[in-house]
Amino acid sequence: MRQNTNRTTRRPRRTRRHYRLLLTLALLAAGCARKPKSTNPAASESTRADSTVRTSLEERAATKMETISLEGMEQTLRLRLFDSRSAGLDVPFTTYVPDDMAIRSAPRENGDRFVARAVFGGQVEPRAFVEARFLVAGASEQVAAESLAAWAPDERPNPLEGGKRFGWSVRERWIQRGAENAEVEGIAALGHHGGRWFVIHVEYPTEYGEGLLPRVERVLEEWRWEDNGGGLGS
Repeated sequence: MRQNTNRTTRRPRRTRRHYRLLLTLALLAAGCARKPKSTNPAASESTRADSTVRTSLEERAATKMETISLEGMEQTLRLRLFDSRSAGLDVPFTTYVPDDMAIRSAPRENGDRFVARAVFGGQVEPRAFVEARFLVAGASEQVAAESLAAWAPDERPNPLEGGKRFGWSVRERWIQRGAENAEVEGIAALGHHGGRWFVIHVEYPTEYGEGLLPRVERVLEEWRWEDNGGGLGS
């Protein structure tokens, strides 16, 4: 990824902030667009229920090539598959992550967590990431809401005037802290799937947004729960 700080000219701060907001709203919507695969409508209720659990989903390739728009230019990136089951997480899902992002995960005994961080000039940028955290089974909504606030501090006003960014989210927190070159922004959303609460958290230094957000879009768009074949909104 290229840092935007190398540019010789800078757009007015208000214009850049407005553009980043529009870019964030357009790109992060991908995570809620996918729906579960449909079952045979002619089957009985018991057959459909059994099919949801037992039907083998189509195996996903270990890698693939995709073209995405980065800072106004079309680029072809290699994506690699992340499978939570082989990583030891307690919640089954897969997604594709751009090859130029560093993946880390923690198994169930260490917190059930997946994170993909941006890499700039061969160095991992810990402040630019998309992360999924899963609460323990049986956690209440109140505990989940408290975890959301703890994991995504420095809340700022919702730019959507009370609306939600993700259709699947129960709660959301828009994030902003720091100033000038140290400014960091993002969003965190609380969701629920298969009896488990989870948080999707996206955060980045402001100047990295144009390079990071299209990659985050791909991670969320490619998300598939392996118990029902649906995306984040299923």
